[in-house]
Amino acid sequence: MGDEGQIAQVFPVIELHNYVFRGKLPTLQELVANNGINAGVVLPLTAAELPWPGDEALTGRLSVQINGICIDQGPMGGVPGGPAGSLRWLAGHLNDYGLRLSPGQLILTGTPLGLIRVQPGDHVQVTAEGFGDVEATILS
Repeated sequence: MGDEGQIAQVFPVIELHNYVFRGKLPTLQELVANNGINAGVVLPLTAAELPWPGDEALTGRLSVQINGICIDQGPMGGVPGGPAGSLRWLAGHLNDYGLRLSPGQLILTGTPLGLIRVQPGDHVQVTAEGFGDVEATILS
């Protein structure tokens, strides 16, 4: 978040969760219903300044590779309204409770891709076309 409540930077992240899925296919709804706990976020080593006006739709591809194999990919614009739409929704929801976003906060705006299970030793790389990539090796 920027000083004036605007999107200051956009970059890919790897979001880590502690979760258990009981259904045949993992879903975001089950993650929330099972109180999936965010265990952390892997950030890229560098994040470029915002390369697009915040209200424009994102273009390009988002891909996830595990151990060098593409596991999932799709258009970055899959989240309704893109990052700006997610931010507007969040700001409005927080406002209903007398809360607001603060400069410097990291806001996870959602992904159009699915949840991916990883194992210790897996190397994960997320690439957002035009915005860079982030990678990590899962240790435990």
